[in-house]
Amino acid sequence: MGFELVEAAVRNAEENVKLNSHLISPEKCEYHAGRAEETMPDIAKKYSDQGNRIVGIVDPPRGGLHRDVLKALRTCRGLNRLVYVSCNAVTQMRDMQFLCYASEKRRKAPPFRPIRCFGADLFPHTNHIESIVFFERAEA
Repeated sequence: MGFELVEAAVRNAEENVKLNSHLISPEKCEYHAGRAEETMPDIAKKYSDQGNRIVGIVDPPRGGLHRDVLKALRTCRGLNRLVYVSCNAVTQMRDMQFLCYASEKRRKAPPFRPIRCFGADLFPHTNHIESIVFFERAEA
């Protein structure tokens, strides 16, 4: 399942699934146009109520995740695993702090905790690296 603000990107994703149907089943892929923080909670609730395990994957722009998206991820019922891919370690660290801080008045949902982190060199011969962190939800 994917959430994308740009409708053309949703159509491209659906077309890519069709082109790669020998690798992935189109019936198992679902894409939604709109703001993730608005569309994700209801759809995630529907899937978690059906007993499905949800793993979120985010790959934000260099500026990191918007505060509303961070809140939606933190409070999303059924989302217990998260993969965060980033090309900017500074904004990734800022977002990780929000996701991982202990529960309090402002952050009522259980925090995430980083499980594994690694880098992927997608830009050889440059100083740029993609930082990938896998999180699991801490026990409530």
